[in-house]
Amino acid sequence: MNLKDRLYISTIAPNAYDLAQEFRLGLELAEYCTAYNMDTNPREIDQKIRSGLSPHQPLFFHGPFSELFPCAIDPLIRQVCHQRFLQSIKKAADLGCQKIVFHGGFNPLVYFPIWYVEQSPAFWQELLQEVPADVHLYIENVLEPDPSYLADILEAVGDSRLQMCLDIGHAGAYSQLPVQDWIRRCRHLIGHVHLHNNDGCTDLHQGLQKGQLPVWELLAQLQEECPAASITLEIPDSAQARQSVLDLKPYLS
Repeated sequence: MNLKDRLYISTIAPNAYDLAQEFRLGLELAEYCTAYNMDTNPREIDQKIRSGLSPHQPLFFHGPFSELFPCAIDPLIRQVCHQRFLQSIKKAADLGCQKIVFHGGFNPLVYFPIWYVEQSPAFWQELLQEVPADVHLYIENVLEPDPSYLADILEAVGDSRLQMCLDIGHAGAYSQLPVQDWIRRCRHLIGHVHLHNNDGCTDLHQGLQKGQLPVWELLAQLQEECPAASITLEIPDSAQARQSVLDLKPYLS
């Protein structure tokens, strides 16, 4: 399992830039996960990001998600979401990123599954009309309890520029189905993976060895069923992030 050219580390880890340079990893930029950062001191944030990048470093960009619901019932909320996503796509381009992760926005306490699945494709189809041809978007699962939700949305959109970002930790914490079933159902749609561990109940974003999810079994399955998918370590604790990179070091040669 050679992850050398497919492994990224999220900048939610304070030492992510140093780890990326040390181990020659890509980076998933998380500084703009909060939308107001695009309005408040973006020049300062951009300078900080650029100062930590290496030449020709592979990059992902994590778009904003707080209060942004592509499936919103209120059309004005969908317009705000559309505007913020376009704003972040432009920001990503300014930073040299052509791969951008967004959340699908499903909330089981607000949306019926049928609404989420039926209404979401129109949002993404409209957004893709304004996205450059060389830019790829990835919808990340968060509270979805079943892999069919995002699979049905992506299949309805039917655009190769839109794929799934399978978040292993979210699936492990918020779904009653084994993560293996998520991979099996969505294997033809998964283009990117967020990797971290937890206790199977809470989204803890722990290191690979700290939790109950069968990380190594899942990595082997991903290699078998989604061999081209890239992977981001999404671990905010610096020590755990470093240890997780070391755990994966045998797969980087």
